Parts: sequence; C-alpha cells; structure tokens
Amino acid sequence: MKDGTRAGVWIDTKRAVIVTLLNNQERVEKVYSGIESRKRIPGEGKHYTRMGKQYFSFEKKEEEKLNHKRKSYFQQVIEKIIDINDLIIMGPASAKSGFEKELLKSKAGAHVFIKVITAGRLTEKQIVAALKKYFKKPSSQ
Repeated sequence: MKDGTRAGVWIDTKRAVIVTLLNNQERVEKVYSGIESRKRIPGEGKHYTRMGKQYFSFEKKEEEKLNHKRKSYFQQVIEKIIDINDLIIMGPASAKSGFEKELLKSKAGAHVFIKVITAGRLTEKQIVAALKKYFKKPSSQ
C-alpha cells in the first residue's frame, strides 16, 4: 500500500462516519444525509394520474427526488476525502456500493485505492479499530 493518508468510510442511508488516519492520529467526521424514508400524507389518494391515454406515476417522481438527494449526500462525503490515498468503504447495505460508484465517477476516485467491506452497525470506536487492524495487515493480502 502507498504511504500517506488512509481513511475509512462507514456509510448507510442516514449517515457517514469518516475516519482519517495519518501519523498514528485519527480524525472522525460525520456527514448526515437528511434523506427521509417515505412519508404517508393523510388522505393521500391513488399514486397515479391519468393524462389522456397515459398514466403518470408519482412514485417515479419521488424516486428521482430520492436519487438526487442520495447523489448530493455522496458528493458531500467525497468532498471530505479528497486527499486520501487508501480508502476502505464499509457499511451494512447497498449505500456502500452506491457510494463507491459515485466516488469512481468523480475526480477524487481516480487516484485512490478502494476496498469495499460489508460491515453491520458499528460504533465510532469499532470503526477506528477495524481500520487500524486492516491497515496493519501486510500488503500481500
């Protein structure tokens, strides 16, 4: 592995915990997504409307809004890890994969060694310990 700044991102749809390791010191930052799950509106009617012979689905509009919010959230996290050489992405669900794809599309992801690991819910201390353990492994693994 390269020498330099190493970091890990534990990410799900609600928050990202970014741990940066440099010279045996760690820095922990959090980024909250602000993404809310689907809310029911009292008295809500059908989920589509008819326009002539076409149907317009409100679900598609909501899905697009969610995708836009998710992309904005991932960009906020990417801004925090611009100067990273080695990055581990951890998380319990599909958010880690979506974040990896968004990172690889960005300029920041072009020069970063990335490893994705599935991990359940972890505390900050557990995330720091997992990263330190991973980065102490010999580079042959």
